[in-house]
Amino acid sequence: MEVLTTALSFPSVIFTVLLGFVVLFWTSVIVGGIDPHSLDGGADVHADADVHADADAHADADHGHADGEFHGGGVVTSLLTYLNFGSVPVSMIFSAATLFGWVSSMLLQITAGPWLATLMPVAAVSTVIFAVAGIGSLIVTGLATRPLRGAFKIESRHAEQTIVDCVCTILTTKVTEKFGQATYETSGAPLNLSVRCPQENKLQKGSKAVIIGYDPVANTYEVGELEPETPANPESNDDDKKRLKEVREALRRAGAK
Repeated sequence: MEVLTTALSFPSVIFTVLLGFVVLFWTSVIVGGIDPHSLDGGADVHADADVHADADAHADADHGHADGEFHGGGVVTSLLTYLNFGSVPVSMIFSAATLFGWVSSMLLQITAGPWLATLMPVAAVSTVIFAVAGIGSLIVTGLATRPLRGAFKIESRHAEQTIVDCVCTILTTKVTEKFGQATYETSGAPLNLSVRCPQENKLQKGSKAVIIGYDPVANTYEVGELEPETPANPESNDDDKKRLKEVREALRRAGAK
């Protein structure tokens, strides 16, 4: 009864509700055949919260960067990088964070709660426990899911070269040389790709882009706009002219496919 009462009281009740959703989701995956990657499509939407705060700096949270280091960007982007977003399915990250948060909150509420109540108001005790459990669960989740990053690289390996010169759909609000996610529709489940574009572009969420090439080291795909602009000063923009030619050639091959 003590465990049940604790699970249904604040702050543990928040994690209890979330844990209920997690159990329901995985039950649907097992019984109903729901794709466990179904939550991945919007994974980078949250990372885009940093665009307004730090438009030119993003963390390299993608399938290939498995070093766990922060490469710059805002707080949200750094957090998502640490939690291995883009390398591990969102469903697994959320499930792990919820489980660790629930266990931590329960243990803290049962063991440390009575002692903290002698030092501060009950509301303050609950807030402290919730904050510690939440932060602790994120730290443990990042460490626990780190070994899983390599296991999901196979998701797009079978399509490394076959989808070059094909068209994909951008999922993030922008694509830079260090940041970007896209989806490629297949006859089965869609592929979530880490994409990069070293040149200035107008790619945004929902835009169509042509896949120009594949980087096997970083496991990322270079993309270009379907309607690339001609360089304003062609004589002094050799790199832009070369890229424009590559994009147009890729578009020609994509049309042939």
